Amino acid sequence: MIKPQQKILKYFTSEEIKWALKREAHDFFLPKCFIELIDETFTREWVYNGATGVKDKYYPNLFSWVHDYLWITGAGGKESDLIMRYLVDSKYGDSGEARLFYIGVRLAWFGFYKWKHKFKGNKRELTEVERECYNKARLFYGK
Repeated sequence: MIKPQQKILKYFTSEEIKWALKREAHDFFLPKCFIELIDETFTREWVYNGATGVKDKYYPNLFSWVHDYLWITGAGGKESDLIMRYLVDSKYGDSGEARLFYIGVRLAWFGFYKWKHKFKGNKRELTEVERECYNKARLFYGK
C-alpha cells in the first residue's frame, strides 16, 4: 500500500498508478512475473520517492517503481539491481546510458545503501514472484 501522505505522484490514485505500470509492462512484452510483481508492490506499505538519479514526480516509470519498492522494503542488492537492469534494457535497449545507470546503481548500493540497510536491519528475502523475476533477468544476461 502506498502511504497517502506521499508527495510524489499526488495527482494519481493507487489504481491509476497500478494500471499505468501494467500498461507499460504489456507494451514492452515483459514476462507475466513482472505483472504479478506490480500487484505485489501494492500489498506493502512503502513510500515511492522516485529514482534518486532520475526523478519523475508526475509519472512513475516501471524500473524506478520496482527498484524503489525492492530497496525500500529490504530486498535491495544484486537481485533488485539486475531486475532493474532487465527492465531498463527492455524499455530502452542495451544502450550506453542504460549501462551507465546500472553501474551507478551498483556503486550506490556498495557505497551507501548496503550499509544503511545492514545497520537498520532492513533486509528480507525475495518473495516467490520477485525470485522468478530475478531468475528471468539472470537467464537473460547469462548469469
